[in-house]
Amino acid sequence: MPVIVLGAAVVAAGGRETPRAEVAARSGPAARVQPPDDERPGADDARAEALAYFRLRDHEGDAVRHVTDVWQSGDYLRVYTDLGEGDVNARPALRLCGWAARFLTDGGEETPRVFVHGHSRDDGAIVLANRRTATDDCRVD
Repeated sequence: MPVIVLGAAVVAAGGRETPRAEVAARSGPAARVQPPDDERPGADDARAEALAYFRLRDHEGDAVRHVTDVWQSGDYLRVYTDLGEGDVNARPALRLCGWAARFLTDGGEETPRVFVHGHSRDDGAIVLANRRTATDDCRVD
């Protein structure tokens, strides 16, 4: 099925929006997060859609405030946060992981893969939560 990208909305052939696009359209523009120096084409659209999706679900506002960047590549979504290495399996990381997996599923991915990253002085962007298979619960062992 051909897909046409219009701003932050994804419209399938026949003019029907996907659930993810409907969420992004209802939630309005997302604030721009800190982009890396090497901007990729379409990165702002994916970032804005994911942030809008997360904000709609974060009623307490305690998880999305930690997001510094979002990158999507195929069925992979990487959510970068300001959380530290001591926040492995922390509530905000697990919530972001679950929402990111649902975001990809709503976008048509059958097996979404998600990595929520935090900062470490020694190791750069460490994994705080992830989902690599359909049965993963986002917890890191």
